[in-house]
Amino acid sequence: MSTTFIGQGGSAAIGVDISSHLFRARSIRSILDKARNISGPALTLRVSNSRWDGRRQRRRGQDPWLVSIRRHSLKNTGGQAPSIGKTRQKQDADYIFHELTRSICPECKKVIDAQIIIRDNKVYMRKRCPDHGWFEGIISSDAQMYVDSVKFNKPGTLPLEFSTEVKDGCPLDCGLCPEHKQHMCLALIEVNTACNLNCPVCFANAGMGFSLTMKQVEGMLDRFVEIEGDPEVIQFSGGEPTIHPQILDMIQAAKDRGIRQVMINTNGVRIARDDRFLEDLA
Repeated sequence: MSTTFIGQGGSAAIGVDISSHLFRARSIRSILDKARNISGPALTLRVSNSRWDGRRQRRRGQDPWLVSIRRHSLKNTGGQAPSIGKTRQKQDADYIFHELTRSICPECKKVIDAQIIIRDNKVYMRKRCPDHGWFEGIISSDAQMYVDSVKFNKPGTLPLEFSTEVKDGCPLDCGLCPEHKQHMCLALIEVNTACNLNCPVCFANAGMGFSLTMKQVEGMLDRFVEIEGDPEVIQFSGGEPTIHPQILDMIQAAKDRGIRQVMINTNGVRIARDDRFLEDLA
C-alpha cells in the first residue's frame, strides 16, 4: 500500500509503504504523527489499495479509494502552514579545531582523548570523561605564538639510557621510559616538603612531610650523570629547599659532578634574612 501526505496547497509530501492491507485507525494515527513536521494545519491522507476496507465507504456513498482526513492545528502554527522551502542558515562554531591529543580526567585520572581548540586568540584543551563530563582549560593566552612555536620543533635528543620499562604506557608509567621523546633538559630534585610560608596558591602543597637525606640526593645526582653524560642543569626544589639543613652540601655535590648550572627554586625569605647563608651560596 502506498500512502501519500499532501500539505495544504500541496506544499509537501511524504511516501510511506504499508505492507499490510489491514489499515486500522492506529496505523492512521502513526502516519499522521510522522507527517506533522511537514504538513501544516491541514492534511490530506490518500490511500491507494484495492483491498482496503471499501465496503464501509461504499455503504456511505464514498469513494473507497480516496479517504480524506482533515486535521487542523497539528503543530500549533497559528493557522499558517510552515514554509517548507525556506533554507535554514548554517552557523560557524565559536572555535577552531587545532589538533587531537591525550590527557587525563582531573577527577579519576583515567586516560581520555582531548581536543586542542582556538577561541578568541587563546588556546584551550577540551576533554570529556565518560564518568565526570566535560573539562576545559586554557593552555596558551596567545594562539598565534602557540602556532608559530611549531617552527622551533626539532628531533628529540635521547638519553644515554632509560631508567624504567614500558608497562602501562604514558602517562601511567613513571620515570624516563623508552616512550619518552626527549632527554632530561632539566632535572628537579624535591629535597623536602616543609616550608617557611603557607601560601594558599602554592602549587607544591607544602606540608611537614618528608626530607631527603644527603645520601639519597647523592644517589640521584649520580644517576642523573649516568643518564645524561654531560648534564646541563639541576634544580633543587621543595617545599622550601633553603630550609633543608644540608642544602649547601647538596649544591656542592652537584658542582662536584660537573653539572654546569645549579638552581634553587625558593621563595627568597631565608636569602633576604640570612646574610651568612647568602654569602655561602655565592
